[in-house]
Amino acid sequence: MHSCQREINLTSQFEEQKQVVNCLFENGKNFYVYTSLTGTPTDTNLLGTNANSVVILYENNLQKEILPYSSNSAVYQSNTVAKIGNTYKLEVRDTRYQPSDKHYMVTASTTLPDSIGLINPYFKDSVMQDAFGNWMGKIHFEVADKNGMVNPELVIEYYDPQKSDYSPISNFIPDNNWKKHASASISSGTYTINNSDWNGATVAFDLFVSSIDYNASGLTQFRLSLSNLSTDWRNYQTSLAAYLKASGSDDQLKVHSNILGEGYGIFAGKSISRVVVK
Repeated sequence: MHSCQREINLTSQFEEQKQVVNCLFENGKNFYVYTSLTGTPTDTNLLGTNANSVVILYENNLQKEILPYSSNSAVYQSNTVAKIGNTYKLEVRDTRYQPSDKHYMVTASTTLPDSIGLINPYFKDSVMQDAFGNWMGKIHFEVADKNGMVNPELVIEYYDPQKSDYSPISNFIPDNNWKKHASASISSGTYTINNSDWNGATVAFDLFVSSIDYNASGLTQFRLSLSNLSTDWRNYQTSLAAYLKASGSDDQLKVHSNILGEGYGIFAGKSISRVVVK
């Protein structure tokens, strides 16, 4: 019996690892950047946070800061707050490599889009009865078609005194405009509004909610959050939903990435307008 030995070139496998960078941010909030590594050519699972990264944030082509790493939360967190209309760039360096190595640095850039205001939002209680005789209130709001707005997202929530926080609403009777233009997103209580045929118009929506669902405590308060997503965020979300729907069975489906260099991931923002009606 002869024994067989084969040397494994660990350097070769190490060099095949690519950086994975993920940062989804919104106006008025800090940046939280997660960096990790793909596995070897035969193992593409993520290998945890890459604490060897140097993460640099630029705002309008000016360096803002080098993000400190928090070992407790395994994230690089900025002191910088995202501002609408500004362009941001991430530069992520893997210090295990020399600057001349193609794996040393990846970058990504994105611009935070304008916010979309909700027009004339209000709530009116006990406007109609459902088929069972229960009184229903009406949430009303309007959305104006805005240049650069593509299928914004709306989150509808009610204030839950037991949680001292807001919870998503998914049970309501929509009007015809909602039926025509809105569809449920992959997140609970989140809806995509299709404005492709609005042509600059302002569209009004009425949603009827049952007092049984929201008003057991006698407190009526709703929060509407309308998000204008950047193109990269929209492409990422759409491709991720398609990939999850296929359960990874379609090799042709790829999740959108805007990371440049030897890496993958997403760096994208959205602008949110929030209003509370009661």
